[in-house]
Amino acid sequence: MPNTTGLEQEPSFVENEFKTLYTYTSVLATAKRFQNLLLMEKNTIPSLPNCGIGIKTKLFLFNDSTSIEAITREINDQISQYLPTTRIISVEIVPHKDKNGNKDKGLVIYLMIATEDTEARARKIAVTAIADSTSPYKETITSDIYL
Repeated sequence: MPNTTGLEQEPSFVENEFKTLYTYTSVLATAKRFQNLLLMEKNTIPSLPNCGIGIKTKLFLFNDSTSIEAITREINDQISQYLPTTRIISVEIVPHKDKNGNKDKGLVIYLMIATEDTEARARKIAVTAIADSTSPYKETITSDIYL
């Protein structure tokens, strides 16, 4: 059954030369889709109440091996359900460290995915989710993608 969730493409808000919205493709598209799924809280999409990992609330829990295993399982489940065309080879989650090497309220999620390009190789994507202690708003996080 094809994926009809609306998550199969990742448009940007940047117009291309034909004055239509640019759509991300390849590995960057996969990374953007995963980042959106990672940041999205459950019940954000009314017709898909279980869609979303809601990593923001999980950053303020303990970063022990049990909670990291639970997050890893949830990531695998969410990807298989809402991004079924993404072929995951492995998921690795490590606590984020600040510039002094101390653990902070953040995670780095590494996805090893199989790509469909001409070289048919595996690509590693890193997505960060880090609590922003400098923000005046409570429980604000920043997220970046590294390819």
